[in-house]
Amino acid sequence: YAMGGVNNIVTTRPTPRTIEFKPQYGNHGSPKADVFASDAWGKAAVGFEGTFFNTDGFPIVTDERGPIDTNANVKYRNISGKAEYNPTDSIHLFGRIGHFTEDRVNGKVGEVNDTNWNSGSGGVRIRMPDASELQSRVFVDRQNAHFNFLAVNTAVTRQTVRLATDQHVPTNGVGGMVQWSKAIGTTNAFSAGVDFRRVDGDSQEDAYVATVPNSFNGLTQAATLSVQRVTGGTQQSQGLYVQDIFTPTSKLVITLNARVDHWKNYDGHFNEITVATGLPTVNNKPTLPDKDDTVVSPRIGVLYHLTDRVTAWGAMNSGFRAPTLTELYRQFSVGTLVTRPNDQLNPERLVGGELGVSAAPVK
Repeated sequence: YAMGGVNNIVTTRPTPRTIEFKPQYGNHGSPKADVFASDAWGKAAVGFEGTFFNTDGFPIVTDERGPIDTNANVKYRNISGKAEYNPTDSIHLFGRIGHFTEDRVNGKVGEVNDTNWNSGSGGVRIRMPDASELQSRVFVDRQNAHFNFLAVNTAVTRQTVRLATDQHVPTNGVGGMVQWSKAIGTTNAFSAGVDFRRVDGDSQEDAYVATVPNSFNGLTQAATLSVQRVTGGTQQSQGLYVQDIFTPTSKLVITLNARVDHWKNYDGHFNEITVATGLPTVNNKPTLPDKDDTVVSPRIGVLYHLTDRVTAWGAMNSGFRAPTLTELYRQFSVGTLVTRPNDQLNPERLVGGELGVSAAPVK
């Protein structure tokens, strides 16, 4: 999923009897607080992190602003807990759970754009008798997003809205990895591993049309449920990778690595019915074709210390990204713009290279 590279985010390790609290406040009514607390005793340690943010936001419609328009705002909470245990000097066990929730309003009265995400992960890192290292991790994700999309009544400028679509998107994921690494002599650092991921999700959408004759409740125009659709599928991927960092001299470092990935989409469906009749629409496709592919992604990188202050490097690589379940199966709307899924999408592919020089004027 990262054709051009990754960001490695390392969270704070638990330390004995630690509490950190950082409050902030911005304009537009925007308080934020970051909290970290941890303790450690003997071979065990625990930690807690939390970020809490609200903002009243700002208007995104100004010149034509009407009674239906409100500030685009957001409220989110992100909390997690972690635990570590070292039964011996060679074994490290760890686990983490997290909860994220976000409530967003995109600028119209009655809009919903909410996300809830719960996650858990854990693993073990073992230093083997031959000085190599073996590590393994697993993770699970459960997410539920709820969106609605409101149509603005064009007969009277921005006076009323009606419900156009209401969408729930539950998603479940599970994955893991196993990696072995070892320093070979003084010139090679070798690693190899496997990883996998499985995710399944559905888009459960209700589409509405304006009720005839029109009726209004304050700023809201009545709407009638017209079409119901449930679309989604499952994606599974497995990868195998190897890497060797070769240092033939103190000035030269050569990195060679490659991945082999296999992915498959299956159980795809696009079920759509007309509510008034209970019959499938012309778009109804209860079964979509499975798709799979295997892709090899190699990379070579070279770094050379020209002097103790000047270093040059170059790299060539290829990568790919399989289409997501949203791109394959989920239809959604923003205003009058409708984005339709395409179950025939193939992976994106990338071939890239870079050259660079870094210099330190002073030590």
